Amino acid sequence: MKRNIGTKIVAYAMLTLLIASFGVWGIADYLGVIGSQSQWIARVNGETISRDDALQSYRQTLQQLGVSSLENSQARSLSILDIIVDNLVNEVLIQDEASKLGLSINDDVIREYIMREPQFIDSDTQRFNPQLFSIYLQRIGESESRFVTSLSKRIQKIVMERLNQQNAPPHLSRKLYDWQFEQRRIVFIRPDIPPQSTIEAPDDSVLRDYYTNNPDLFTMPSSRSFQMIRIAASDVMRDIDVGEDKIEERYAEEKDRFFVPAISTVERLVFETEEEARKAFDRLVSESLSFEELADGIGRESENIGQIIKGQSLEVLDEVLFALDKGEVSSPVDIPVGFALFHVLERSPERQKSLSEVRTLIDREIREEAASEIIYQQSIDLEDALASRNNDIVLASEDIGFDLVSLEYVTQNGTHARDGSLFESLPIKALSEAYRLSEGEISAVMDDGAQGYLVVRVTAENPESLRPYDTVVPLVTSAWFYTQRSEKAYQELKRQAQDFRKVSVGRDDLLSLSKHLESPLVSSALFTRNGQKVVREEQPPLPPEHLVSEVFNMELHHILIEKDNTGPILIWLEDVRSPEDNALTQELAGKEWERTTDQVTAQNLNNQLRTQASIEVNTPVVEALYDIL
Repeated sequence: MKRNIGTKIVAYAMLTLLIASFGVWGIADYLGVIGSQSQWIARVNGETISRDDALQSYRQTLQQLGVSSLENSQARSLSILDIIVDNLVNEVLIQDEASKLGLSINDDVIREYIMREPQFIDSDTQRFNPQLFSIYLQRIGESESRFVTSLSKRIQKIVMERLNQQNAPPHLSRKLYDWQFEQRRIVFIRPDIPPQSTIEAPDDSVLRDYYTNNPDLFTMPSSRSFQMIRIAASDVMRDIDVGEDKIEERYAEEKDRFFVPAISTVERLVFETEEEARKAFDRLVSESLSFEELADGIGRESENIGQIIKGQSLEVLDEVLFALDKGEVSSPVDIPVGFALFHVLERSPERQKSLSEVRTLIDREIREEAASEIIYQQSIDLEDALASRNNDIVLASEDIGFDLVSLEYVTQNGTHARDGSLFESLPIKALSEAYRLSEGEISAVMDDGAQGYLVVRVTAENPESLRPYDTVVPLVTSAWFYTQRSEKAYQELKRQAQDFRKVSVGRDDLLSLSKHLESPLVSSALFTRNGQKVVREEQPPLPPEHLVSEVFNMELHHILIEKDNTGPILIWLEDVRSPEDNALTQELAGKEWERTTDQVTAQNLNNQLRTQASIEVNTPVVEALYDIL
């Protein structure tokens, strides 16, 4: 099937944003490798991006999206591998350009960042505590080596986006990183809005005025109505039978795909200096101590860092860990956060998966390939039927017995314009074609990006329209009452908190106000300037998205009173975690700096670098990866 990269607009934009937003935390440990490193998926200025690089990033993306797997058809409909390859190409381009400009970030700088980060400092000793760092990595689902590598890349990327090929002032990379990841925690109160019975009922003239003054609330968005014929591989796969001989033959041909590398489960003790690590190791040997006894003897707790897969961690760790047997302890190893002793808890050797383990996978792959050939022929039959019927989609569907689906009032985000319900299983390609075509036009028969083909004919372009008043009177009435109730609660909240508006407020004052309003105090998660949780697994909520920027302009222990579509809210800034040199950072990243530099967006930078680069994408390998997901 031919790839059609870049046409799945909605999913592409969403996933690109998600994938980019997680860039600072790096790429999680491999969960296993499928395929051969020798297969390249893209080449950028002579540098190769491997098939395994794409699979690794794919698994990371699924982890960040909070899903364990995607169906093959889902991955295709989202063009997820296309997006990932595009991001990997951009990453190589930015790294190359940063290196040319001398913006490389060495290990000593990264180590300093980590060692000085307040959340990794022991409150008792006021020194870096590797245990806190390890806990943090576990919470964000990250490995140490990947975190270090990705942090360096992210800083380079920020600098490049800000400076657009200008030389960075000293330590600017540090300041930009610190500014972007300032942290805040708020406590907020959302008082209940009064019941409807407390508001005097409006007459019809009041409701009509509300309807007239708030047209956005009662306007039906623009939409398209269209007809569609879709041919899907899933519809024919169930009728395809794969013989055992074909499965065995495929297994023998592609045995390398099912190779599992060696894995070690490891714990460690981390020391600030090599001398401390050496003394501990000598004591372990001289006194014939177990690793646990050594940790107890020096007053430390070992860290279980989980599984290390051979070939997928720091090279120095591969050399050390896979030379050890179960139960053995390494001599001191220099790692980005200090010097470590590693203890191997478990070892599993490399192995070849048996046919029985992968039979179901191979069976599905062969059936998908056969189905692909069948629906390709069906797509040709559909083209012929349309040609013979002068592109009359109704008659063509009757001639070849394919189902014709009619969809009415479909918005650009795939919902019904009248009630907001979602059109289930609507291919993104069909939606984008419906909005590309004009009324009466019909598309070509095309790859739908989800193991199928489709053709679309637009039957109507439905403009945005204000619903007639008589059809929305109940909705107008409900909205009017809610607005009045919310405003009444907002004014009461301002009155109750008027003594605290311009002064620093203590928690006792806040508790008193909460009790008086009969509304609980709610603490938020710790969040950054872009509105993301510092610890993704943290349960407390985030502040309302539209108020995040306001929170970063607040003073510590001051309050802010606002209202939104859920009612009034009082925010108290509880915690500010500002990095060093914050004032200078804000000055550099603020409007004055924007006016005096030729700043470009990340996309503009990527586009600029691409025009100067030699880029080759191995489309058959991308297609093959979709087939094995």
